[in-house]
Amino acid sequence: MPATQPAVTAGSPARLTLGSATFWWENPPGQPAYQLIRVGLGPAGVPSQVALPDLPTPADETNLSGPQIAPTSSDSVARPVDSGVDQAPLAVQVLDADSKPLPVTDPSYQRIYYRDASGNLVTNLFLTGADPAGFIGVSPYAGAYPNDGSVTKGRSAVAGTYHYVSTTSTTYQEITGYVGGALNGGVPAPSQQIEVQASAIAPVASATSASKGISLAGCADFTGSSLCRLFPISAGQPALFLDTAGGVQIGILTAAQVTTSVASLPLQQSAGMTEHVLASAPLTVSDTAATLTDTSAFRPGDLVDTSLVTHGVLVPVVNIPASG
Repeated sequence: MPATQPAVTAGSPARLTLGSATFWWENPPGQPAYQLIRVGLGPAGVPSQVALPDLPTPADETNLSGPQIAPTSSDSVARPVDSGVDQAPLAVQVLDADSKPLPVTDPSYQRIYYRDASGNLVTNLFLTGADPAGFIGVSPYAGAYPNDGSVTKGRSAVAGTYHYVSTTSTTYQEITGYVGGALNGGVPAPSQQIEVQASAIAPVASATSASKGISLAGCADFTGSSLCRLFPISAGQPALFLDTAGGVQIGILTAAQVTTSVASLPLQQSAGMTEHVLASAPLTVSDTAATLTDTSAFRPGDLVDTSLVTHGVLVPVVNIPASG
């Protein structure tokens, strides 16, 4: 599941590069060990083949008392939005045998993995045949939506000291982190239980005109109101979104712009006026609003359509006056 920020490089053709990702696997008891795993982007993606024996194994460590992993929220519950790419941060420490935190450079941090309340491994992959609305994953990488206030508070996590949990389910879940090969001859050392309670959002457009700014309302966010934090789309920095309503649909929105609304068609041409044509123009995206700063491409009374992304949710916005 590509939760980290993708990038687009201009060219002919343009090139899409996904961010870093981590997945886990385990061999079924009593069965032959997996040798190859194929990973693809979406149902139509060409799968890449990963040779598991070629992957380096982190150095083992036995002088541990275990990991300490907890949500950073005030109520100690991880609360992402259920978009599958929105993330709730978990503070992570690995303690040595004297219960002192190890530095993040210690290889033990690379051995941390997670299981759900039933003991199932959290693989970070959408599995073939599984319900896409039941996905949960934990990544060591802050993605496009780390949901920790870093965009508005100017705060960045120290590498290795945070993990990030995502899910597509609003069902209450519990997961536990482990450090593999840590105690008692290789018995994994567990963390405390980690509570996960995701929420669903249904953002709606809030705007009198595109020139005065289009906002999305309906989020409990870092903005100090119910307005949703918009993804700052720019050249080379597309907005990642995910929809599991009809399977797993992963997409990117590469530009923030308005276009002549379908509701304005057919365009009316008045005698003596310049030609009334279909038009598009870029939006300037701030933390909570997308604004049409140059309305010259549109006539008074034109309606415009656009799409915005918040917390990994794609929100169509239609029939907004271009100016006014």
